[in-house]
Amino acid sequence: MTQAITPSLTAAITGATFDKLACKECGAEYALEAKHVCEVCFGPLEVRYDYDLLRQKVSRATIEAGPNSIWRYRSFLPVATEDVIDVGTGMTPLVQSERLARRLGLKHLYIKNDAVNMPTLSFKDRVVSVALSRARELGFPPCPVLVQATWPILQRRSRQSWIGLLCIYSSGSRSR
Repeated sequence: MTQAITPSLTAAITGATFDKLACKECGAEYALEAKHVCEVCFGPLEVRYDYDLLRQKVSRATIEAGPNSIWRYRSFLPVATEDVIDVGTGMTPLVQSERLARRLGLKHLYIKNDAVNMPTLSFKDRVVSVALSRARELGFPPCPVLVQATWPILQRRSRQSWIGLLCIYSSGSRSR
């Protein structure tokens, strides 16, 4: 059964640019809570944004004035709080690929290089930063995070921004 949608207190207080969850398959709508599957058809739930509010709130200038991380795009991310977990993720370079552009018949082609993303040099850092920020916002307790990174980088970053989170180092090998 679809839950009744009530105006989001979070959106009203913080100016969040999203206001509900909606099923990608059947369109059923849900309140903003820790839910990821539709109760009607078991389809995935997506965040629904208020595009009129985004147009009013976001400009090139507001984005450029943001922090030097993915959080400069906070209005486009499903996190309402200002208290985000920011470890410098994002701002990875675009690399021009002239040969591939020619092969594809394009004038210009740029490829995002997420191999230099921090702290673990993976595109997954973006997802983890947003997911952990939203989990904390929803009131979940600190959770263990399995990461594959060099210990000094992780240790330095954890002191700065991941206070309260247990970080476990893994070399990537599995012992039986």
